Order: sequence, then C-alpha cells, then structure tokens
Amino acid sequence: TDLPPSSLLLRNQQTPVSVSVVSFRELTHKQESIVTKRALPMIIFLGFLWGSTMIASRFSLGQFNTLTFIAIRLLTGIIVFLLMYPLVFKRKLPTNKALIKQGIFLGIFGTALPMTLFVSALSYQSSGITAVLSALSPAFVALLAHFFVPDEKSSPKQALGITISFSGAVFLVILGENGLSGETTTFIGFFLVILAVITGGFMDVYTRLRVQDCDARDITLVRTITAMIVILPLSIFLEGFDLSMVEVSGWVTMIYAAIAGTVMAILISLYNIQQFGVTTASTVTYIIPLIATVGGWLL
Repeated sequence: TDLPPSSLLLRNQQTPVSVSVVSFRELTHKQESIVTKRALPMIIFLGFLWGSTMIASRFSLGQFNTLTFIAIRLLTGIIVFLLMYPLVFKRKLPTNKALIKQGIFLGIFGTALPMTLFVSALSYQSSGITAVLSALSPAFVALLAHFFVPDEKSSPKQALGITISFSGAVFLVILGENGLSGETTTFIGFFLVILAVITGGFMDVYTRLRVQDCDARDITLVRTITAMIVILPLSIFLEGFDLSMVEVSGWVTMIYAAIAGTVMAILISLYNIQQFGVTTASTVTYIIPLIATVGGWLL
C-alpha cells in the first residue's frame, strides 16, 4: 500500500482521517503553547536586562564617548566572564576551531556592529524611542525566518502583525519624535536603530541555523572578546579613549551595563534562540520598550 503508517493505523481503527488532522493540529498547538510558557520567563528577564541597560547606557553617554563606553563595557564583561569559567561554570576555555570561527563572525556582525549602532542612536534620541523602534526586530526576524528557517514559517496572523509593526515604525518616523525635550529631531537616530535591527535580525537567524549545537557560554565568550578587539582600537584612534569626564556614577552604570547587558543578556539571548526558536526569542524587544520607557520616566 502507498498509505503512510499513521493512516494505516487509523484505517485499522476505523477512525476518519480528518480526526488525525485535527489531532495533529491540536498536538502542534499544545507543543507551541508549552514552548511559549517555558520561554516567557526568560524573555521577560532578558527584556528587563536589555531595557535597564539601555537606560544605563543613555545616562553613561553623558560622561563617556560612545566607542569608549562600548569598549570598556565589553572589556569589563570579558573579565567577569573569564572569572565565571573556573568559578561558576567549572570548565576550560573554548578551543574548538569551528566554534571560535562562528564566535568571531557573530562577534563582529552580531555584537560589535549592532551594539555600536544602538548606543550611537542614544546620542540622538531617548532610550524609550530607541527601544520602541527596536521592537521592529520580531517582525523582521519573523519575516527572515519564514524564508530561511524551515520550521518557523509565518502564519497569516503573523504576516498581519509584521505589517502593523512596520507601519507603526513608519508612523513614528513621520512624526519625527525623538523623546528629548527641547532638542531638534534628526533622522540619524532612526536610521541607526533600523540598521541595527536589520543586522541583528540576520545574525539571529544565522545563529539559529549555524550555531544551534554550540555551547552558549563558549560562543558568548568568543563573540564578546571579538567585539572588544574590534571596538577598542576604534575608540583609541577616533575618540582618544578619554576618561577625564567620567564620575563614580558613570562607572557604576557602565559596570551594570557590562554585567547585565553584555554577559548575562548575550548568554540568555543565545540560549533562547537555541531552545525556543529565533521568532519566539525575538519577541523580547516587545518588553524592552516598556522597561526603557517606564524606567527612563522614573529616573
């Protein structure tokens, strides 16, 4: 017979084939619900880390130059991470060449470039507006995943959500709102965030496809070191690595951004992509605007 085994079983049990289709859909829906419930706490926590880091970064830029802040933030994160390997992870540093190559690629295009773009955007607009624009990420990632990730095809409802999301961003750009009272609006900040979303989206999909089986801790360490190696020379040559204006408050917020927004956030982000899929993981950017806007207003 040409019937698949499942259909043979249904025929022997005198069960209509339509019942099997309904049961399969119900099972798939239940599996998706289980994944969503498991992912939700991690997504909310990651949203808090990145949202609060955005506030800290916006505050620190009053004392640090942009590239200098990013370089020191990455360097601090690396020191913390290296200490965690023997003390917390109880493991040796990564030596696998294939993993290191993947980490270098992600470090340049998935960490150094998007981080520089996002932090630079904060010089032109508030953390709240930056976070709201970054909420384009799930829509863009879902669009990419539909074409490049076989098991993450978008449904008609998701397609509608993608359209609404892009429409909202366009409306915000048309209004020219920067979230900073008394300052002239420029479109540089909008452009930087959108470019960061595009770059980060491609790297998230790449991570899902190519880094699925790599240890999240090892990849995070390599990509963070790579990003620092890229950013530090640029900071020295372009900005002079000037720390003369940095006060205690600036160092405190920078250290927080390094631990929360670099070490913990990158590690959790990679874990979410590997465990829950790139589309589900990208919904963290719906949490970030809430944290950044409310936190920025309170402070």
